[in-house]
Amino acid sequence: MGHINREPHVVRSYELDSYGHANNAAIVQWFEHGRNRLLQDHGFDYGNIEAHWGVRFVLVSSKVDYKHSLRMGQHVEMSTTVARIGRTSTTFAQQVDVVGVDGARTTAAICESVIVWTDPSMTTPQPVPAEFRRLYA
Repeated sequence: MGHINREPHVVRSYELDSYGHANNAAIVQWFEHGRNRLLQDHGFDYGNIEAHWGVRFVLVSSKVDYKHSLRMGQHVEMSTTVARIGRTSTTFAQQVDVVGVDGARTTAAICESVIVWTDPSMTTPQPVPAEFRRLYA
């Protein structure tokens, strides 16, 4: 694993489901945000990679395992890193941990997402940019 982005977050009321837990859709959005924040750590984001590298960053698979429920006001930390770089794809490993007042951590969710690098029309896979490999591997 290379660079790891860590993002603190506090579970907000509008992210809850009817049972008072953080909604699974909200957690998926946190993971999306984490992938973008990882790019931003080196000056990139979804909006500028096409201009910089001539490719797009397309999510093709996302698997989430929910391990522990989250409630409003809980402090969590999301970590995102590149787990694997293939020829035209990148796999991200992500995790949301509850952070207790004593610093103890409990894993709440784990995500593995695969993106494929494509041409701007999003029809043909393209090699992972060499600069991405250098910065994030």
